[in-house]
Formats: sequence, structure tokens, C-alpha cells
Amino acid sequence: MPKLPFVLAAIAFGGLIALQPGLNADVARRIGTPFGAAFLSTCVAFVVSVVYMLVVRPPLAFGALPGLPWHLWFAGAIGFAFVVGALWLAPILGAALLFASLVAGQMIV
Repeated sequence: MPKLPFVLAAIAFGGLIALQPGLNADVARRIGTPFGAAFLSTCVAFVVSVVYMLVVRPPLAFGALPGLPWHLWFAGAIGFAFVVGALWLAPILGAALLFASLVAGQMIV
């Protein structure tokens, strides 16, 4: 299977990730709080996820949730921390330095 379509999809998703901190920082400026902007972003992500689940109806194993290891629940908290951190740092560092720093963090981990 050719990988080019998947590489192009990854590039497109990378472009979306590059837009998110700036958009969230603008929301934070307009509503007066970065945590409010992060909350709004998380709520929109939740609504989009629910709509997706209702339309696509992928099979879910809700019965497996109680058995998940405790550390797996941190994924949601990490997502929230990323949104808050990126929208806090975006106006200070600018897009290029922010994303260079984010990539550096990913490489270190």
C-alpha cells in the first residue's frame, strides 16, 4: 500500500496543530482567560467527538473502561495541558519557536 496519502494526511494534521495555539490564544484574549479558552476548546472537541460517534458508530468496548490501568486516564489531562500550555506560550514565543520547542520536547521524550 502506498504511504504517500498517509504522509500527506500527517502533513495536513500537522498544519492543523500549527493553527490551534494561535486560534486558542485569540479566544483567550477575547474572553480574558486562557483556562476559559482551553475549556471552550475541550468542549468543542467533545461535541465533535460525540457527533462523530453518533454518525460513524464505531464499536466501543465500554465494559473495558473499568479495567483500564490508572495511568491511561492521563491522556485527557495531557491533551488539556497541551492546549493550555500552547495558548499561553504562543503569544510569547511565536509560532515558529513554539513548534520548534514542542518538537524538541517530543524528541527528548
